[in-house]
Amino acid sequence: MADWENRNYSLTCDNIADKPVKVAVRNGKGVAKGGGIGGYDHWEVEVQRIAQGSLPRLGNVTAVLFYCSPQPSNFFLQELRVYRTDGGSEIGRTPTFDVPELSPKYQPKSLMIKDGQLAADVKFYGPEDSHAEGPSILRHVTWTWEDGRFVTYGADAESEDRGR
Repeated sequence: MADWENRNYSLTCDNIADKPVKVAVRNGKGVAKGGGIGGYDHWEVEVQRIAQGSLPRLGNVTAVLFYCSPQPSNFFLQELRVYRTDGGSEIGRTPTFDVPELSPKYQPKSLMIKDGQLAADVKFYGPEDSHAEGPSILRHVTWTWEDGRFVTYGADAESEDRGR
């Protein structure tokens, strides 16, 4: 059985890198250095949450939420990847949220696999929110495995914006 807090991962730091970069994680933490990490000296990486369960067409899976802070910088990103629980091979990652400005923030404790879906509460930035104060719009986001990729549900702000 895989030790999710002590293994090598391939991450993009939520698409800062065009191609996944290998990161050795030990005791839940790791550092990425070298070429391919964007215009940064290094990334500080941490396993924020591990959730296990079963998904249709995939069977038993493990979802790992990564915290990634490119350095030097004053921000962090998160990346959610899914692996086969038996053997640890990567199945895929959830898509990056398509937002115009600051990336939304996963609420790590909410990450779960339930009722055939991967799910998490995610806070999105509203028009009045600042980077310093953080995002204020809480949405329950789910992902399902469709046509060989994860598809996101519940992250679309259009229905909320129409009401303003």
